[in-house]
Amino acid sequence: MKQYLMAFLGSQMVLFSVALLLSLTTLSCEDCRNRILDDALVDGVVGEYYFDDLHSKEFCSGEEWVLLGGTLPPGIHFEDDGDFRGIPEKAGYYTFTVGLIDDSDDTFRVYASKSFTIHINECPRMVLTQTLPPATVGEYYTAQLEKGSIDCLDGDIWILVSGNLPPGIQLISTAGRLAGTPTTAGTFNFTIKLTDESNLSIGVTQGLSIIVH
Repeated sequence: MKQYLMAFLGSQMVLFSVALLLSLTTLSCEDCRNRILDDALVDGVVGEYYFDDLHSKEFCSGEEWVLLGGTLPPGIHFEDDGDFRGIPEKAGYYTFTVGLIDDSDDTFRVYASKSFTIHINECPRMVLTQTLPPATVGEYYTAQLEKGSIDCLDGDIWILVSGNLPPGIQLISTAGRLAGTPTTAGTFNFTIKLTDESNLSIGVTQGLSIIVH
């Protein structure tokens, strides 16, 4: 009788242990579904490939990431595994809300949500030309303006923002080239700007001079 009682109690203890383990597992999963671990996303640059990803607490199965609201940067896509990928097309600050859902049934309940902001910076432009060769009155002149190696997405143009070019010499905006036959001697100081053809308010400037003999 004593042996049967011990066996019965032993089986009950085993069942209780299994039930407790299942209960703890369920609690852990519920806890993880309410935890989005990331606090911020990395900045991006117009025209450069972007990648970042979100993380939730471990041990959850059947979870999927969704975009709940707001606006992603144009050119960047949010995938259901929590990855952000793409090539940003426009600078700015973009705020949106993402959520974790359970796709194991038809309810698609949102277990957690969080708002993030991605800052997309303008394409970095750099003027490498610091000096220009001299020119001679009556002789054809040409000089190429040099820029950094990054090709910005919307296209670069060069514009004259102040000062004067030597009479007879023109700036070819799309090519970044100075060309023409100068007609007047002197020193001519001016400032050029490497900018975006769709937004002339951005870009970088450089002061230059041409001495015409």
